[in-house]
Amino acid sequence: MNPIAVTLLTGFLGAGKTTLLRHILNEQHGYKIAVIENEFGEVSVDDQLIGDRATQIKTLTNGCICCSRSNELEDALLDLLDNLDKGNIQFDRLVIECTGMADPGPIIQTFFSHEILCQRYLLDGVIALVDAVHADEQMNQFTIAQSQVGYADRILLTKTDVAGEAEKLRERLARINARAPVYTVTHGDIDLGLLFNTNGFMLEEKRRQHQATFSLYRGQTKRYFVDCGGTGLPGRYQRSFPGDGKPAAGIGG
Repeated sequence: MNPIAVTLLTGFLGAGKTTLLRHILNEQHGYKIAVIENEFGEVSVDDQLIGDRATQIKTLTNGCICCSRSNELEDALLDLLDNLDKGNIQFDRLVIECTGMADPGPIIQTFFSHEILCQRYLLDGVIALVDAVHADEQMNQFTIAQSQVGYADRILLTKTDVAGEAEKLRERLARINARAPVYTVTHGDIDLGLLFNTNGFMLEEKRRQHQATFSLYRGQTKRYFVDCGGTGLPGRYQRSFPGDGKPAAGIGG
């Protein structure tokens, strides 16, 4: 059974996560997408919008999918699998829209520390949306904002039509995460080929070993590229991102 590719959308409130999600669901990409969205998103993505483009939406009642005191994200992921296995729904990709103040770390950990989720889902990549108007202030005030950038495999810079090209911000983003390419996005419009199949969580050794197989079968790879037996994150995710050397206030537990 092929693992289900998962994409995380992160970013502070107003950065454009839901706008991007709408774009993803309306594109002709050939995927059957299930969505987990937080209850307090910018704009609710309702059933009328989704139509037959997405299988199911899980709205998390606490508004935060990474709450350490709740197994709600795990429950939602397992419930989707249960319905898939029973034939009630069909989907081959999952998009998770994180709440604005979510630290991606615990969310990522879920896919490597849970025995069943590790086997059935393949974390494809983390997409961070950055509001060009407010990002500097947010990163100065909240370490979470820097964390979202630091964990990203792709960084989408929004609202440049208001803020301009924001060269200093781009330099700051590169200091935090030099690995992730930065793309300018207007109203969520971007080639989904840049966001899907990023291979963000494949170990480098395994990536080289299986690159041909993955390229030929895009999304049909029948094995994982991480050790599901442990609880640590693979490769570079075991290390904290460097940050940009600027202090940021904590947000508390």
